[in-house]
Amino acid sequence: MCARGTGVGFRFRLPRVLFFGPQVLLVPAPTPRHLPNLHPGPRAAKSGAALSWSIAASPPPRPFGADRVEIEPDGGLVLVAATSKSWTARTARTLTVAEHPGTAVEWGGRVYEVRDAIPTAEGSIRYRLSPWDDRHAIRRMERYDAVTEEIREIERRDLGRDHEKRRLTILLAPLAGLLPRDVQKRMERDFGAPAVAMTISSAVPLFGIGFLGIVGILVGMAGATMPLPRWLAPPPALAIYLFLVSAARLMSAVASGEPLGDLIVELAYALARAVRNPSGSGR
Repeated sequence: MCARGTGVGFRFRLPRVLFFGPQVLLVPAPTPRHLPNLHPGPRAAKSGAALSWSIAASPPPRPFGADRVEIEPDGGLVLVAATSKSWTARTARTLTVAEHPGTAVEWGGRVYEVRDAIPTAEGSIRYRLSPWDDRHAIRRMERYDAVTEEIREIERRDLGRDHEKRRLTILLAPLAGLLPRDVQKRMERDFGAPAVAMTISSAVPLFGIGFLGIVGILVGMAGATMPLPRWLAPPPALAIYLFLVSAARLMSAVASGEPLGDLIVELAYALARAVRNPSGSGR
């Protein structure tokens, strides 16, 4: 029987003997099989050490696509993404702003919080992740898996093609602005083409040519001539047409904010639709 305070019975895992009157109780010492599982408590979970400990306790999850995983010296988990995923980092608490957690990301069956999102010189984004703190409510969950990344890559390629189409329509705006109203609106809806700006850029030069042509007609009626190139002095009928139609298109774009194509193009487009769809179903 060991003396009180020596701890010999616990060190050698010997049973303890308790005397209660005539009864003798033997209490077995705890074995490794009975040791409790340790989990970081609420106070420890607030520290970076507890978060790093929980991440380092298991292998890092597998990245997808061109992304890669890095483990920081303190055990933190970093996802280096080739392109931005629109995840937001945590907002620290200040005297005027409350603390807001970063984006909640489900990855490999676990939920992480985006602590930092740091762009690099190579164009990639370093997302520093930590296990989600149960003190915060999850309002929106982002998934990081093979299917989600494939969808994100398709959307990224589509967005790149839309940017190319928009750049091309801006370069060809004086011609694209002649297209029918419905076509310009569909281009604006599909890939962000500036429909109203296209109408204005195509109507202004034609309005100027028509105006000069009308001035030339008036000068000619007075018995004088204007030293203008032939393409700036169209025939009277064409000059009047360009002036009136372009003025109406400018009024539609500037006053109403509605694109409008050239009158002849609009009529040809409406006739073609009527021929294709005699029933007027609009398909």
